[in-house]
Amino acid sequence: MISSSHAKPAAKWRFAIDRGGTFTDIVALDPEGNFHTLKLLSRSPSYRDASIEGIRRMLDLRVHDPLPEDKIAGIRFGTTLATNALLERKGGKVALLTTKGFADLLDIGYQNRPHIFKLCIKKPSPLYSVIVEVDERIDCEGRILKGLDTQALRQDIEELRRKDMDTIAVVLMHSWKNPLHEVFCEKLLNEYGFSSIILSHKTINLVKIVSRGQTTLVDAYLSTAIADYLGEIEKTTGDIPIEFMQSNGSLSAPSVFSGKDAILSGPAGGVNAVARIAEDIKVKGIIGLDMGGTSTDVSRFESEFEKVYERTIDGITLQTEMLNIVTVAAGGGSILNFDGRKMTVGPESAGSYPGPVSYGFGGPLTVTDANLLTGRLIPGSFPKTFGPERNASLDAAAAKEKFSVLTNEINAALGVSLGRLEVAEGFLRIANEKMARAIKEISVSKGFDVREYALLCFGGAGGQHACSIASLLDIDTIIIHPLGSVMSAYGIGLAQPAWKAEQTVLMPYNINTLKEIESTFEDMEKHLMEKERLCHPNLTTNEGIENLRTNREIDLRPKGAETFLTLKYMHFSETSKTFNARYEKLFGFSPSDTELEAVNLRLEIRESTEFFSPYRGKRQPGGTFAQTISSQDIFYEGSPL
Repeated sequence: MISSSHAKPAAKWRFAIDRGGTFTDIVALDPEGNFHTLKLLSRSPSYRDASIEGIRRMLDLRVHDPLPEDKIAGIRFGTTLATNALLERKGGKVALLTTKGFADLLDIGYQNRPHIFKLCIKKPSPLYSVIVEVDERIDCEGRILKGLDTQALRQDIEELRRKDMDTIAVVLMHSWKNPLHEVFCEKLLNEYGFSSIILSHKTINLVKIVSRGQTTLVDAYLSTAIADYLGEIEKTTGDIPIEFMQSNGSLSAPSVFSGKDAILSGPAGGVNAVARIAEDIKVKGIIGLDMGGTSTDVSRFESEFEKVYERTIDGITLQTEMLNIVTVAAGGGSILNFDGRKMTVGPESAGSYPGPVSYGFGGPLTVTDANLLTGRLIPGSFPKTFGPERNASLDAAAAKEKFSVLTNEINAALGVSLGRLEVAEGFLRIANEKMARAIKEISVSKGFDVREYALLCFGGAGGQHACSIASLLDIDTIIIHPLGSVMSAYGIGLAQPAWKAEQTVLMPYNINTLKEIESTFEDMEKHLMEKERLCHPNLTTNEGIENLRTNREIDLRPKGAETFLTLKYMHFSETSKTFNARYEKLFGFSPSDTELEAVNLRLEIRESTEFFSPYRGKRQPGGTFAQTISSQDIFYEGSPL
């Protein structure tokens, strides 16, 4: 599929790629400033890597042709690699070094009970294979209470050499305050030939050893998979500049792309696109609904990105900056089931292979099949890449046959007389309710009236569910973008490189501490610039400096509380006023008479670049974008429309 719109001409081709669980989306800007799009199955026996295959097809290259470095200005990637490796427990072999007496700390965690009425609790398996207790202790003020026992540590490291570890994670108590012992552990590990070492104070220099430790473990656990993936990509791309999308919405160079920042790599691109579209059409707020093949991601944007700094994924609490994206297992490939009493949608997905029944690869019934049966999909509009020979369109007859069998099963079990169209629509209603509930989680539950927002639907399946979800939420404005089916890839092309730092301070927030906070911010900025200049020589030039802008944020909470709010760092009175207003909106009362505490300081240095120009569609005569191509009946709320 190709769609074009004149934009700022590029000297060479530029590619942005989102590799999802079912489909890989490619958006390209050619040297004349035209947009091109392509969607491929993420897994296929016909090619090794969907991302590179898509680029080859756009440039009319043969299967084994190298990518032409003289024709490509850059390639940006978003990937589900880290997410899948974490959820499927397919990471590397990790050894954990932690303070003596705390070997079970990360396994115990916070002792949360997410499902309080479950009788059978299944804890996620730990990410480490071996644990070593380091005899040392530093207190919360950074004072050394017990020096590191180097002789015992050397013996333990010698033992680790025989266990063939991929990565070593070092997580010591209060290393955010004093990293001396972690640094010494790294030095000893290097002496014994270990090269892949992850230190917790370098991974996330914040208080809370459980989430800091889990974040460090995730980085270590995924480091092998990330390194292998980068190695394969770099072998194919050669000297072509490449960048990777991070969970916080910014870009990363390959050398610093890590597992903890790649969990929401693809969906973050969609949020970038949502933000740009909201600014372009000047709406108050916008809800992004990204419905793909495996899952649906929802987000909220109102003048600024909504971020979270601690998140639990599959029982693992990560302490890292992410865009606030809620994911539900309701995508086009979500499997439809009946357990004898109730109908369910997901969480299992048919993926890209075998995929839905209608793909012709022998897959199960899915949401896509229900949309096809009820008239929401037009088989002739799909590429002919399905079936045993991969040259056919969607198989509607196979979907009808499978739904007939399932309908008979439901009728027999429940003593009802439903038709297959009613059953298909019932499954769609379940999927819609799951997605509407996720939207309420990021809006209504936080004090935002979702009825005041526009709904931007994208992803391969978003348009099929837009009207039903808007009706459930009383939203009266729906936006469908011309690049809606490849929106996350488009958002990756709009993203900008950024470098970040954070530091725990734990001090009162008042007039008397402002000077110390300001000084800490200046030190953080100085160290961050020095660090990034080593990786990005252009930052030493005047042009590089002029393209940078600095954002400062502060985590505040009432003294004695656990939860903090992250705010833009402004004038003292303005920051305090904003905190009180946001706190009252979220919790229902104002803490204006309570002393505030500064928990963490956060710094971002962002480079203003334009990899993709915003897509500008051409209006048709009469002032409308859309023209009727075809029409057909849709089964909707019990009857055809």
